[in-house]
Amino acid sequence: MSAMKNAALYLVQMLDSVDAIREFTGGDPDTYRGSRLIRDAVHRNLEIIGEAAKRCPDTVRAQFPGIPWKGMAGLRDVLIHDYDAVDPEEVVPVLTEHLPALRPLLIAALAGLGVDENQLR
Repeated sequence: MSAMKNAALYLVQMLDSVDAIREFTGGDPDTYRGSRLIRDAVHRNLEIIGEAAKRCPDTVRAQFPGIPWKGMAGLRDVLIHDYDAVDPEEVVPVLTEHLPALRPLLIAALAGLGVDENQLR
C-alpha cells in the first residue's frame, strides 16, 4: 500500500475517532465527566487519534502544518503512559475546543490528498 493511501487511512481513523467521541458525549463535557465508561471510551479514541497522527508520514504532516500532530501524539502518550495521573478537567478543552476544530482540518487534509472521506469508511 502506498504511503499516501496509508496516510489517508490514518486520517480517516482520526476522523472516525473524532466522530465517535462526539457521539459518546453529544459534545457535552458533563456527559464525559459523569460516566467512567464514557471517559474510558473517549480516552481510547484520543489514543487512536494520537497513534494515527504518529503513523502519518512526515511528508503528509509537513503538507498540513495546521493539524496539531505533536499535540495529538503527546496527549496519546500521556493517556497511555500516565493514565493514572490524567485529570478529566484537562481533557474537557480537548473535547469542547480542539476536536471540533480538528474535524474540518482532517476533512481538508483528505481532500488535499485527493480522497473523499466516505470512500475509506
